[in-house]
Amino acid sequence: MIHELYDTLSIVATASLLVIFGLLFLFIAIPERPLLRNYRKARKMMACAYLFFALVNGMEYVFRDADGDNDPLTQTVTLAIAFSQAFLFTWALITLLNVQWMERRRFCRELALVLTFVVAVFAVYFVCTPDCFRTALYGLLLLYVIQLIRYTRLFTANYRQFGQQMDNYFSDSVAGRLRWVAFSFYAALTIGVLVLLPELFTSDLRSLLFTVVPVWFFYTFFGICFLNYAFRFHFIETAVEDAPTTGNPPPADNTPAAACETAFVAIEKKLAKWVAEGQFTRQGITVDTLAAELYTNRNYLSSYINKYCKQTFRGWINELRIEEAQKLLRQHPEMSIHDVALHTGFNNKSNFGRQFLKQTSLTPKNWRKNQ
Repeated sequence: MIHELYDTLSIVATASLLVIFGLLFLFIAIPERPLLRNYRKARKMMACAYLFFALVNGMEYVFRDADGDNDPLTQTVTLAIAFSQAFLFTWALITLLNVQWMERRRFCRELALVLTFVVAVFAVYFVCTPDCFRTALYGLLLLYVIQLIRYTRLFTANYRQFGQQMDNYFSDSVAGRLRWVAFSFYAALTIGVLVLLPELFTSDLRSLLFTVVPVWFFYTFFGICFLNYAFRFHFIETAVEDAPTTGNPPPADNTPAAACETAFVAIEKKLAKWVAEGQFTRQGITVDTLAAELYTNRNYLSSYINKYCKQTFRGWINELRIEEAQKLLRQHPEMSIHDVALHTGFNNKSNFGRQFLKQTSLTPKNWRKNQ
């Protein structure tokens, strides 16, 4: 009786939470920014996902067998939902990192694949005998695992590209502000993997894993962050607007190679003077602001740094700052580590420490002691 009451309350709380977020995704206004048009589509996708999951969650509870959670219908519905959720979450999260991702042809092709799988799952349930169903289910689970691996590779590639894109624009660590996207993906992936292991858990433990953790925590966390993205998009908007999508961006136009090299020579001279003047110690430098100072094109400048300095814009700036920090630590022992960090353009001591350790394999304090 108590267990049944717990299940009922869990279903009601779960469904209510999912419905609330689903409606928020649909009706909360989105800032009128052209680059958010694909985010609008992603919001509708997630609204459908939340509302559909709430509906199926309730229906599964109503129609499941009294003997437990491992009846064929529950397994069929669970697998169909897991495959669909993997698609929706992957596509929505990648859209936050790559504003060009939600192309109609790509989306329709992937949606057709998901629908084919879902139809196949229910066809197996209705057509196969119990023994045949078990065999076919293992085959479908294998396809599900392959799809999870594929989605993981897609997300990882886009997340890495996003980080490189941010590092080619900002001198400070900005990609870290969307680290919750990676957390959300891998949390959803973990839940998706746990779906494969129903026989390993008791009923009560499964209720904890698949109700309390993913819904009351994960879906709430993801819902809040996903809604806030639209209002925090401005901090990366300039970086993704008209930005190249590779680590070595080409010039903005189809200028001949000889003209590009001429432009690079001019950039090299201006950049050398800029570095000699110590301008890199200013905080908040972006590739746009530097390009404006040098009277050159943003893509030319970024391409020059990638090609000739063999680094991203942020990596190049940080290397110059750490070299300057080493001079200050050596020549001015009276300066605190915090003051050195501020004088060399870092916005906080912890970021300075991480970059110093990355470049020298020592903390600033230990490096100073060794001099």
